[in-house]
Amino acid sequence: MKIVFANYLAAPFIFTALGILYYAWEHTGDGAIWMVPFVLIAAFIWVLSPQINWWWYSKRPPVLETGIVQALERFSPFYSTLPPADQQRFRDRLALTRMATDWTSKDLPDDEIPPDLETAIAVSSVIVTWNKEQFLFPEFEKVVISPSAFLSPELPFRHNSETYPPEQCLLFSAKAVIAGFTQPTAFFNVALYEYAKIFLMRYPGPVAADETDIWEKIAVISGWNREKIETDIGVAGIDVLPVALCFYHTHRPAFKAHLPELAAAFEA
Repeated sequence: MKIVFANYLAAPFIFTALGILYYAWEHTGDGAIWMVPFVLIAAFIWVLSPQINWWWYSKRPPVLETGIVQALERFSPFYSTLPPADQQRFRDRLALTRMATDWTSKDLPDDEIPPDLETAIAVSSVIVTWNKEQFLFPEFEKVVISPSAFLSPELPFRHNSETYPPEQCLLFSAKAVIAGFTQPTAFFNVALYEYAKIFLMRYPGPVAADETDIWEKIAVISGWNREKIETDIGVAGIDVLPVALCFYHTHRPAFKAHLPELAAAFEA
């Protein structure tokens, strides 16, 4: 998914400046001064290219790759159960979320982040903000991806995901992200968990009066106990509310049946 509108906008000014430069070269410098305004306009477009691209693509979201749409249909129950109009809205938001995210590779092959890996992470952002007009997290727009479990200054032991407020970024293990996206019945979705955490930072949720009871009911809803979820994340002592918000999105009927008050609080 190439984001190039600003480049197309700048191209006529660049080519015109080059044409004037060539003419001036052939005619001992005559007319070279006329290239200055075209160079300045092209430079202005280059400086403002992120804002220009966003303005353009927010009105005309990029079309997702065919393989990405097929992956959504296969691996995202949230997406596949939406009516067609909402599926289009989901695809538009996914494309814009991928575009707005500052993706950083840390030791991935060729230092590139594949589109399916971007998608597996961005889908979670789209899900947790689905009922909000503001569907981006500009305060956490940087995402750093390592091939597998990693160390960090805050957590100096191997883990698979982390929200790191000092640098306003999210950190993920590519292996854990893909496992949670493609095998949701076998692995906890660490990307959804981290986005649930920052969603609850922006929109503070209810206070968990009885964490033990919530963990026990999450085990009934999901089939996974606290130890399994913490093992998949790689961090012990995690908060229960972000985990609960994950299963509210992925197991909603069972969640409403077993945790009706918490479900009502999330809906509110």
